Amino acid sequence: MKVLEIKKALSGEISVSADKSISHRAVMLGSLARGKTVIHNLLLSEDVKATMSAFKALGVKMSLIGNTLEIEGSDFSLSAPDSALDLGNSGTTTRLIMGILASQNFEVRLIGDESLSKRPMNRVAIPLTLMGADIRAQGITATLPVTIHGGALHPLNFDIPVASAQVKTALIFAGLRAQGKSRFVEKMKTRDHTEKMLPLFGGKVEVNNLEIQVSGPQNLVGTSLTVAGDFSSAAFWIVAALIIPDSDILLKNIGINYGRTGLLDVVTAMGAEVELLNLDEKQETADIHVKYTEDLHATEISGELIPRCIDELPILSLLATQVKGETVIKDAKELRFKESDRISSIANLLSKMGAQISTREDGMIILGKANLTGIEEIELANDHRLVMTAIIASLVAKNGSNFPENIKAIVSTSYPDFFKDLELLCH
Repeated sequence: MKVLEIKKALSGEISVSADKSISHRAVMLGSLARGKTVIHNLLLSEDVKATMSAFKALGVKMSLIGNTLEIEGSDFSLSAPDSALDLGNSGTTTRLIMGILASQNFEVRLIGDESLSKRPMNRVAIPLTLMGADIRAQGITATLPVTIHGGALHPLNFDIPVASAQVKTALIFAGLRAQGKSRFVEKMKTRDHTEKMLPLFGGKVEVNNLEIQVSGPQNLVGTSLTVAGDFSSAAFWIVAALIIPDSDILLKNIGINYGRTGLLDVVTAMGAEVELLNLDEKQETADIHVKYTEDLHATEISGELIPRCIDELPILSLLATQVKGETVIKDAKELRFKESDRISSIANLLSKMGAQISTREDGMIILGKANLTGIEEIELANDHRLVMTAIIASLVAKNGSNFPENIKAIVSTSYPDFFKDLELLCH
């Protein structure tokens, strides 16, 4: 597939695909609750489909009409699957479901694709083992395949060593079924979708700054909810509009949870014109209006900003190549444990296109105002965010780039409507 340099501005309005993080959690909480849950505007990406397939294999009944999913919840009484659960490329599914399976009195084997099988699960396996689960995995980092034999859990006081909403959520799920009060302390504030969604299902969780307390055992009750647009998907168009001259776009009904919107803080610090319209603070949604901004300047992305824009750092790295000055990204070692080593992958990609980037163990230094040139045969890891970053880069690169045929399948991991939305904005 040839992605060409765009010769005109991006314009118009779109509603991006639904939020992946919330879609995962909605399917899981609905599967664990008692009674019916109805999820409107569910993201039907490959990762979320992996979550749905896993819970179907665990005995949960669900039916899909369009992008509305009805779930008959299990009231925490899941059934042993007939075979291993294949979780594809989804790290979110894997880590969160480990917290759920830790309290189920049967044995399950978790497997995934080549990329997922390299990702560390010890950050979840260690605390769940301390709570009483029997978890067996591969090597010191506890990679897949992972075998879990759950059962009665005892509460845990635990300082979470990495800034990870996935680890936090896995422990909250386990804490819901433990016998007593668990206390978990985050290293930095991460996205809090789980804490905000639990009360919708009748669950109780206490949050005091970085400390989360969960008393168990608890039961949940089915509910109805609508999933907003995914900020991480919107991020690609925010950056594209900022760097393609004369662009002016509106992104409708986007989730703006504080734990997700670090990119807005970054681009504002760079001098960008981004406006939130129709703000609904209760639902944490807004329309995002973005216009091309000519004189953007470099900034530092570090510290508490990192967990709030961890998934957006690939596209922010592209933005950094197009602004004045030297952008420093640090405290982002977690990027090395994503679908690919994203520090190496994004640096290699953008360097081949003509950017000046130096890497460090926990980040990058990027020199701005690069004149990018497309790549004749682009090679990418099986990493959806890296692929979408490369496509946006090719829109501003001289001569564009050639991509392998499987890029649509890779992108559908998180954003199945990416190419449709690209056409709408490029019309």
